[in-house]
Amino acid sequence: PPTLGTLRIDNITGTGFRINASAGDDTSGIAKYEYLLDGVKKAEGTGNTYTATGLSSKKTYNVLVRVTDNAGWVKEVTTTVTTINTAPTITASYDSKDTNYISVKATGRDSDGDNLTYKLYVSTNGTSWTQKATLSGQTQNAQVTLTASGLSQYTYYYWKVEVTDGYATANTGKQGSVRTYCQGPL
Repeated sequence: PPTLGTLRIDNITGTGFRINASAGDDTSGIAKYEYLLDGVKKAEGTGNTYTATGLSSKKTYNVLVRVTDNAGWVKEVTTTVTTINTAPTITASYDSKDTNYISVKATGRDSDGDNLTYKLYVSTNGTSWTQKATLSGQTQNAQVTLTASGLSQYTYYYWKVEVTDGYATANTGKQGSVRTYCQGPL
């Protein structure tokens, strides 16, 4: 009968992973490997590796590798693996300003389909940041507008936007300064 070595799982991402199965048979040789995820056969062949793709993130999968030798003997080994979260990405641009606010537009993308939370930060020196706006429960790939209000007039502000899917966070980094308007004569 075939003997199974260590079942190794690697290259784990938010949408897949690779299964490495080592097997041997001193008598008749290995005829085939079968790879099952949650009881569903995904692949069959003579290769001892299989890459699962198109999976859901943050989900635990039951992995079964079935090895059959040329004499018809079968051995199985099982394990579980959990796909990871894929961090969101963000793009943002300056939108508008007035005497006491600046607004930016941001679009977050999350390949896992998680809802996103955006935060707008401002700074007058580019190192000490104050959170000025939050939008929670936003769908991915939708442009949002964030406004930092209550700012001082005729002041330069750096800004940055942060997006999180509840598991990982990304941000735009420090963006160029925007000067609020000076209030005209009354």
